[in-house]
Amino acid sequence: MTKTPLIVSFLCLLHFPLLAEESTQMLRGESLYTLKCMMCHQAGGLGVPPLFPPLAKSDWLMEDRERAILALAQGLNGKISVNGKEYEGAMPTQILNDQEAADVLTFITNSWGNQAEVFSEEEVEKARLKSRFPTYALLVKAHSYQPLPAPPKGWELNEVARLEEFPTRLAKSGKT
Repeated sequence: MTKTPLIVSFLCLLHFPLLAEESTQMLRGESLYTLKCMMCHQAGGLGVPPLFPPLAKSDWLMEDRERAILALAQGLNGKISVNGKEYEGAMPTQILNDQEAADVLTFITNSWGNQAEVFSEEEVEKARLKSRFPTYALLVKAHSYQPLPAPPKGWELNEVARLEEFPTRLAKSGKT
């Protein structure tokens, strides 16, 4: 038996655990994408021009990793140019912890013709420090529900629903 097949087998065994972790990260990222991103950017990452830019083969996304992290961590408003076309819309801050942000960014930057290194929790944490919400805890706190205001005299205010993802409340009022 020669040493070459043994060395190749050994190197493959060393590499497969990394592939398994990347595969798991991609699956978690795909699930998060489906829940949080797909409505605007669509299943195939093509977006909805002229409102929502494509993520598939997106030069804007792939040129600057920190900018991509910040778009998730603090939202995005105003004009951007993606693949030579201008988009002007708004993307709300995504309520994702550092690992979840790394997972969804890894999925997006390795799908639909994109190819990039995986994002790490540490990379997201470092970039988030430059955002309006420098930690996940501050992001959650900033998006928590405040007490309802006092209703006008002669009225009552009842909370009937909370939409947790984007702090929105549905309330009804009526005379008491």
